[in-house]
Amino acid sequence: MAKKKMETTVAIVDNNSTMNPPADVYSKEMITELNSHVKIIRSEMNKIEGSFSKIAFNLYWINENGAFKALGYKDVYSFAKAEFGIARGTANNFINVVERFGKRIDGHISEPIADEYKTYKSSQLIVMLGMDEKDLEKINSDMSVREMKKVKKGETEQSEGRHNNSSSDSSSDDNTVDVESKEINRTVMITFKSLDDYLKHRDSLENMISRNFTAAKKAGKEYKIEVAYTW
Repeated sequence: MAKKKMETTVAIVDNNSTMNPPADVYSKEMITELNSHVKIIRSEMNKIEGSFSKIAFNLYWINENGAFKALGYKDVYSFAKAEFGIARGTANNFINVVERFGKRIDGHISEPIADEYKTYKSSQLIVMLGMDEKDLEKINSDMSVREMKKVKKGETEQSEGRHNNSSSDSSSDDNTVDVESKEINRTVMITFKSLDDYLKHRDSLENMISRNFTAAKKAGKEYKIEVAYTW
């Protein structure tokens, strides 16, 4: 069994670097050292995942309590950027992951990530932010980020297909009136498939809306929140 594992490890190294000599020239000492380095990398990668959760929950607390003001910052984004070099989008992901997947005790968000999501990596949780409960049921922590995006993309393509069909029907109407076109940008913040789903994430939705309106006002942009039914 130990020999089989050693051969597998060598094959992985050989396949990823054309600069390596054939596998049969590796000594047992080299294989032992290689496995040691692999073990260290895996250990440190686990620490990275743990760090993501710690950063996310602490940043969430600072945002929720407006504690950034104590250091003279106008919002959590300027605080995160100046103090830690964290970009706005990354800070947003940290906070949204906590709001969506953090454990809830008596209606309040608390560390750590909820049990049903604790096996997922940070990159997976970020992709999952754009999924509704139905899509979340289709995925698991063994899937790659690319596979998850395909699940998410499938829902988007279906929605776009319905929209395109509707547009085609409208354009064929003889009574269509030409109007001045205006570019409109839309982003799906969250999707609910049932009343229970909505009630479960209602607080998170309100926080997202409030944060986006605040950011828009400071950026001099006009944001509108639309509520739409899809069937």
